[in-house]
Amino acid sequence: MLANCPIKTVNNHIILDNGQNILVDMGSPVSFHNSGVIALGETQINVPGSFPMVSAEFLSEKIGCQIDGLLGMDLMSKVPTSIRLNDGILVYDDDAIYSTRFQMYQLSLLANGLLAIRMSVNHKEVRMVVDTGAQISYIREEFLSGLVLDKTMEDFSLYNSRFPTDTYICETDTLIGHPAFSQRFGIPPKEILSILDLFQADGIIGIDLFRRYDLQIRDEELYTSA
Repeated sequence: MLANCPIKTVNNHIILDNGQNILVDMGSPVSFHNSGVIALGETQINVPGSFPMVSAEFLSEKIGCQIDGLLGMDLMSKVPTSIRLNDGILVYDDDAIYSTRFQMYQLSLLANGLLAIRMSVNHKEVRMVVDTGAQISYIREEFLSGLVLDKTMEDFSLYNSRFPTDTYICETDTLIGHPAFSQRFGIPPKEILSILDLFQADGIIGIDLFRRYDLQIRDEELYTSA
């Protein structure tokens, strides 16, 4: 059943703004909520009450607001799910059809349902995991050759509470016929590099992609209405 769910951003993370305190995270293969239920409009979905790899308390501390659960790809990939960040809306079981398809890349089976797209960064084709939960986008250092450091930023991961990352401004193209644009990328720490190695990917594109496009997850692929 179609559900229009309000969303907001807190410290560069997308949060369902419906009183459930749910982080929207395409980088997670599974969903959970402390109550055991996620409500999307009138749809009540039973989910695990916890996730072994991360606690709601950890997410609350690192994001800077109360988090009681997480909406992951196990639910967002079941039905067409559209994220219109600039309008502040997530549409679950969307009946609108977004027509422009990104060039998809098939990740290794270890990625467990996560999505990846092909992009061009500094005129080199790359394979990027799409992750709404990433407040900073990352790419392997080899693709940043010749660029000048822009600034150092702080981030966190499940495996590293806080860490600094050097970031660079890159010419970026989504390969869907739109003009290239400038995008900030950080150098991934070894924990994220290990994940990229497992997934056979070159980087992670985070929330910036959702600021640029309205996006729809449909049939295990990614589309935009633009």
